[in-house]
Amino acid sequence: FVDGTAMAGSLVAFFPGGTWPKEYLSNAAFSTSIFKDDNNFQLSIRYDDILIDSRKAAYTVLNDAKSNPWAVGHIVNHPPKDVVPNCRTVAINFTEKMKLGASGLDRYVPNTYAKEPMLRGPKALD
Repeated sequence: FVDGTAMAGSLVAFFPGGTWPKEYLSNAAFSTSIFKDDNNFQLSIRYDDILIDSRKAAYTVLNDAKSNPWAVGHIVNHPPKDVVPNCRTVAINFTEKMKLGASGLDRYVPNTYAKEPMLRGPKALD
C-alpha cells in the first residue's frame, strides 16, 4: 500500500529473499519442515508457483553502498480496512539474457535460488 503517490506502472518494491521453484513445494513433508514458521507473513507465492522466502531478509536496507532501496516488498503494509489496494504484485524473472551485470544493475536483484530448479535447471527462464 502506497501512502503517497506513485505513477501508474511504477516499480514500488521488490520482494527480497530466496526463491523456491515449485518442484520443491510439491513435497508436503519437505515444505512443512522448511516453511512452518512464518509469524510475520513473509512467504510469498507467485502466480507461477515460485515461492519467495523473505523471512531472513533485512528490514534495514539502506545500510551501505550495496544496499537496495527497492528490496522492501516484504515489509509493505496492506491497506487499512475498507480501503482499496493501490498496488499489486507482478512477477519479474531476472535472466542472464538481461545482462544486468554488465551495467551494474545486478546488485538490485534481491533474489537468489534457495534451491536451484531440478526440472529444467537454473536457466530455464532464459
